[in-house]
Amino acid sequence: MASLLGFAEAAVYTVATRFVTLGQLATGAIGTAAQPRLATCMGRGDYATARALYQTTTAWIVLATWPLFLTTAVAAPFYLGLFGPEYTGDDAVAVVWVLAAGMVLSSGCGVVDMVLSMAGRTSWQLYNVCAALAVNVTIDLLLIPRWGILGAAIGWTAALAVNNLIPLCQLAFTFGLHPFGRSTTRAMALAAACFVVPPLAGESFGSTALVVSVMAAVGCYLATAWRFRATLIRPATT
Repeated sequence: MASLLGFAEAAVYTVATRFVTLGQLATGAIGTAAQPRLATCMGRGDYATARALYQTTTAWIVLATWPLFLTTAVAAPFYLGLFGPEYTGDDAVAVVWVLAAGMVLSSGCGVVDMVLSMAGRTSWQLYNVCAALAVNVTIDLLLIPRWGILGAAIGWTAALAVNNLIPLCQLAFTFGLHPFGRSTTRAMALAAACFVVPPLAGESFGSTALVVSVMAAVGCYLATAWRFRATLIRPATT
């Protein structure tokens, strides 16, 4: 990045993408907790339990990460302004929007790479990663000279799409596994309802209203998730 655009643009890009790391940490922690049981289920061919566990894990990931991704996208100028006015340019805002969309897609697919690996298809996983890398590098070389940091964000998001959608299709067609159960769709609906409309409404009235609306959304989100915890986060069957 720095070699193509310079250190100033690289710094803006680094700031604009900081939120991605937080989401990846949450996803990794949840996936690590589920990995031993997923491996056991896949090893003994218990795909029904593996499917339930995959869907429950994905619901947890959505509940943990979508509030971050959606709020950051809606409040991108405010988020970037926390690091200084020099980071609030239109390109930086566009980078946040593009990568937030990519991370919403990625987290919505859950630990798809891990499930594919637990299914014994590590060679498929390798091919998928190579395809994603090729897409990323190709798009970067084509778009970064023209569009700068936005081109880099598009390349990263395209790679995320490839590295999640291809194994998602492989799991669905080969093992009948997918992350879209009742708990997952309800988690997605709850996160979208709480962290899209209220922040959008608050942002139109300024920073103070935005902060208040996000705080209210968090309270409503936590209360609703706890109220419907029995169906929202359905325990995996055994």
